Amino acid sequence: MGGAYAAALAAAHPDISTLALLAPVAFPHLVFPTFFQAEHRAQLVRYGWMDWLGWPVGAGFMDSLNNLDPLVAFRSAAIPALVIHGTGDQEVAPENAYAYEALGAQRKTIDEADHLFSGVRFKEQLFSLIIEWFLKQCHRRCNDDTITGGFSK
Repeated sequence: MGGAYAAALAAAHPDISTLALLAPVAFPHLVFPTFFQAEHRAQLVRYGWMDWLGWPVGAGFMDSLNNLDPLVAFRSAAIPALVIHGTGDQEVAPENAYAYEALGAQRKTIDEADHLFSGVRFKEQLFSLIIEWFLKQCHRRCNDDTITGGFSK
């Protein structure tokens, strides 16, 4: 859910100039219903929150998912973005990354990685891609005369 909210945050805050989205959901209405079982919904009704994988998730947060449209937010943000997805992700299908790519994001995949990029070799690849992306974006911004006022190093 972090990628979807990051896109929404970027749309609301124009000072955010680039994103790296990790296994982001593009179509929450298709993905989120599979996350939560009947017992979770019963907890929400009874207590106003549910225990989801050891995390307390409140009814307000769950209600906010109904209005979440990460692709609209991403399009509105209109900033450079890297989307990284694992081919072994069983929680958010790797096909979600293609929707972001269709809107201009650069898409990278990590073979066999799951949703959390579990495993040292996956995290090493993930961190390398993220670092490379942000260095590239910093370099681009430092050499953009409209940003630096003509002063570049």
